[in-house]
Amino acid sequence: THGWVCGARFAYPWADGMNDQGLCVAVADVPTPFTTTSSRQPADLQTFLSGLLANCATVNEAIIWCRKQPTPSLAGEVYHFLGLYTFVTPEHILVADRSGDSVVFEWEQGKLKMTRKRGRYQLMTNFLLTDPKAGDYPDARYIAGSRILDKTAESSLQTCKQILEMTAQGITRYSLICDLTHGEVQVYLRQRFDQTKTFHLADELQKGRHEIDLDQWFGRPKRHLPQPRAIVLHSQTYDEYVGQYRKSFLLGLLHLGPTLSVSHVTDKPGDRLVASVRGVATVQSWADIGDFVPVKTNSFAVDPEFPRITDDKIQLTFVRVRNGKATRIVINWNGRIVSAARISDKPAE
Repeated sequence: THGWVCGARFAYPWADGMNDQGLCVAVADVPTPFTTTSSRQPADLQTFLSGLLANCATVNEAIIWCRKQPTPSLAGEVYHFLGLYTFVTPEHILVADRSGDSVVFEWEQGKLKMTRKRGRYQLMTNFLLTDPKAGDYPDARYIAGSRILDKTAESSLQTCKQILEMTAQGITRYSLICDLTHGEVQVYLRQRFDQTKTFHLADELQKGRHEIDLDQWFGRPKRHLPQPRAIVLHSQTYDEYVGQYRKSFLLGLLHLGPTLSVSHVTDKPGDRLVASVRGVATVQSWADIGDFVPVKTNSFAVDPEFPRITDDKIQLTFVRVRNGKATRIVINWNGRIVSAARISDKPAE
């Protein structure tokens, strides 16, 4: 097997990696309107990435390996019921090798879909390349990156750094540039693109299995990220997300588990969503878990200005069918990803 390294936030699944053969992987969240039901147990993100990096040296080998694997859940929630696994796959994966070849893996209702590199470069952000209408498209970050690359004759460290700096978000904790030819990784921490450290894979592999705390490596104290800035949405947009959501099974025929209720509140501070939950042991039934303000058109984070019963980090991302109402919700609760179907257009009373 090959030696490899992966990057991640603490308590979060792995998200990026490179092996000693010059194969690189990157993971990004995407809308998840598709539920998979299978008799084969899906692999989680860490199992899938470690298997891919340990066994593949090129994009073609990665394609062959991936085709043999059951549809993964990656960071998605998995439910096992009557011998069947029901889950979503809320990420897609870009794989590139040192020859310059690359591919993006996506999964739709248990089927692997691939987008091969065409032209000089291949980009991936937070929408499905094989189904942009599923949500989060058009994406300003994808457009910005494409414009930068279209104006350059060939890629360079400076070009990659420019793209990372242009597309960084408030939640970006680290950024990486992988040199697949020399086995080096340029690391930028907490959007400080004026400071960098270089990671030499061969040197680190000689130390055996270990972890590096980026804050300690950069000599910085740990600190909380600034709260995301709210964006302005039309009041009607909030109404499109109102309702009750619950996990679906058996192709949507059965709904079980906790219920999330989302309502729209308008008062002096402005519009916001209020979420309450029933069926979670640590939360009183129908107690408000937070007031949510938009960080994107379809994504909401807890508003720190309003008191709530939990200090958990929660983000709600809604999946819409074109211009219609939300059909699903993806909940990120302290890094745990759960997808649920809309079962009612009205919030709980």
